[in-house]
Amino acid sequence: MKKYLNLMSCKTKLKCIGVLLLTMLSSVLASIWPVHLGNIYTDISNNEITSVHQCLSTVLMFGLIYLAAERGIADRFHFPGFMRGKQVYECLKDSDVYVMPSVSEPFGISPLEAMQCGTPTIISKQSGCGEILSNCIKVDYWDIHALADAIYSICHNESLFDYLSEEGKKEVDQITWEKVGARIKDLYLKTLGWK
Repeated sequence: MKKYLNLMSCKTKLKCIGVLLLTMLSSVLASIWPVHLGNIYTDISNNEITSVHQCLSTVLMFGLIYLAAERGIADRFHFPGFMRGKQVYECLKDSDVYVMPSVSEPFGISPLEAMQCGTPTIISKQSGCGEILSNCIKVDYWDIHALADAIYSICHNESLFDYLSEEGKKEVDQITWEKVGARIKDLYLKTLGWK
């Protein structure tokens, strides 16, 4: 078996791992959401899904689409799937609000990208980027009522929308690698007692 695995290409190994994970996940998710597993298996075999991450994202996206349809709110959502480069920025610019209610995010870069596009942003207090951002709304990831209130406030309070949009962009434009590097160097020097 080990000899056979060594002969397989990395892409083939990923496909096999993806199919195994999908099989395990599908048994769990099928009881929660009727996921279109046949389509996903077809995408894997046609090399349209080439990584475990893409596989998991696809399964979860189908689940979210079904949930939105079941609740009668599918017309309020857009599920674009995987996007790259310019597509991401166009989507962020077209959004009324960006929400990242992460349970644990060491440092999420996507809120910075949203703020750079002038999109008002809501993040969880547990997010690592919350330590450096002040011109966004921060809520506990588990507090769905606070999250809903924040989304509603941004969408219905024009001055709040404008403030977060403009000040958020200014704040993110001030974050540069040079400043971050200088700050880290300063922290090291202080920690070592050299400054």
